[in-house]
Amino acid sequence: MARIDFDEPHCAGHALCNAAAPHIYWLNDDGYCLRPPEHIDESMRAAAVAGAGACPERALTVRDD
Repeated sequence: MARIDFDEPHCAGHALCNAAAPHIYWLNDDGYCLRPPEHIDESMRAAAVAGAGACPERALTVRDD
């Protein structure tokens, strides 16, 4: 299992996380990331890392549990 940490105040609404992994990072109507799932299984890890890496504000971090 992996964990996604979301620093919500740092989200600036670029929506690049969603562009990289739309099945993990959902957006609100204004384009800001909604709280992603806290825990993901290994099959989703690569996509979660790609989405987190796409965030220019570094609001998302994927960590091993």
